[in-house]
Amino acid sequence: MMEKNEIENLSNSFKQIVSCAIEEKKEIPKWKKKLQKDLKVSFKLHVYPTEFLYISLILKDGGYTLKNEEIDDYDFQIQAKPEDLMWYSAGNYSLMKMTLTKNDFGHFRWELKKGGRNLFSLLMIANLLLYQ
Repeated sequence: MMEKNEIENLSNSFKQIVSCAIEEKKEIPKWKKKLQKDLKVSFKLHVYPTEFLYISLILKDGGYTLKNEEIDDYDFQIQAKPEDLMWYSAGNYSLMKMTLTKNDFGHFRWELKKGGRNLFSLLMIANLLLYQ
């Protein structure tokens, strides 16, 4: 079981990584149109075998919001360990490794819900999380 301050630190670190990646993409002209989408992504971070941390990313009209909450009306949900997502953002893990290999808890590193209906948005988010 994780302590409350550990969960808060993990949440803040993850939100900072996502925020930096989005701010970096805002400077690239081809991303301006992509960031105009209305999209709700739920990150279900696997922090302990039976414990999850939920962070929602809401893109709307070129802006974004990151919140520590579970949302039910998401476009898709990404379940992963925070460490795996951080390694992916840094470019150390490929999307192929994230989808085909398993983590310490026996789950795939990157599990999706509702991803098939929003394939292009899913690929956009996968690209968005990568630092250049």
